[in-house]
Amino acid sequence: IAPKCTIVPLLCKTATDGNDGHVAKAIYDAVNVYNCKIINVSMGTTSKSRTLNEAADWAASKGAVIVAAAGNGGTKTEGVYAYPAAFDSTICVGAVDKKYDLTYYTQRNDSVDVSVVYKSLYLPNRSGGYTTDVGTSFCAPVITGIFTLIMSRYPDFDVYDMRNLIKAATADVCDSGKDYSGYGVLMCDAIDRVFQYKQDIYISPYIEGSNVKLKLFNSRAKDGCILIKAVYKNGVYSGYTTETVTFDKNGLFYTDAALNDGETLKLFVWDSIEGQQNLSAVK
Repeated sequence: IAPKCTIVPLLCKTATDGNDGHVAKAIYDAVNVYNCKIINVSMGTTSKSRTLNEAADWAASKGAVIVAAAGNGGTKTEGVYAYPAAFDSTICVGAVDKKYDLTYYTQRNDSVDVSVVYKSLYLPNRSGGYTTDVGTSFCAPVITGIFTLIMSRYPDFDVYDMRNLIKAATADVCDSGKDYSGYGVLMCDAIDRVFQYKQDIYISPYIEGSNVKLKLFNSRAKDGCILIKAVYKNGVYSGYTTETVTFDKNGLFYTDAALNDGETLKLFVWDSIEGQQNLSAVK
């Protein structure tokens, strides 16, 4: 994802050796000794460590961005947090599948900021070969790589800027708004538009049911937008219809959609000049 970056691997914990103090020291050294701007932590503990929290906060105060895996407890550990991922000064990464549903393993709690669409892939192993595996440990580096590209162009961005970027340039998946998938899936091709035009990007979550009536609105609403209503049958795309959007004096418009059993609806509002529009949908 970021082939020209410099990777500094810091061994601080194994399955049988090391503790939170070693991980914290690696964070301090990454910034102080190696001048790292982004730190990927694909591991964690369910114990809220003051030592780790202080290290994460300190790194953030120095402008470094920590990206950490949400954890792999799945539904068995709903509401259980993994650290350092759950700290306010850290970006927490979860996982969704190709249908944008939560994977069976991704940790379920409200600390998740963003998710990666991840399936089982061949990965290099320490024996010189390849293995197949899944987990949020493999999702966090995807966001780390994307952030590396962003910071190569915007070097002053800190963890709070990155979180604001996530809010502005994600496709909302799972439930509407922030949920166990965080703010959704980061749309990399939309990032420059957020920076250059200060334009938020929005794709609605799936909407299920029959005879759905939707209200859409936008503070910057203008006529001439096209509403694209894409229908999915059991998660597989099956077709779409379009209609021209005409806003009323309050910046609102309504649309109806009749769905059969097993069908879901996804909404895209497109402007011929500005592209994807930031509209919210309400049943």
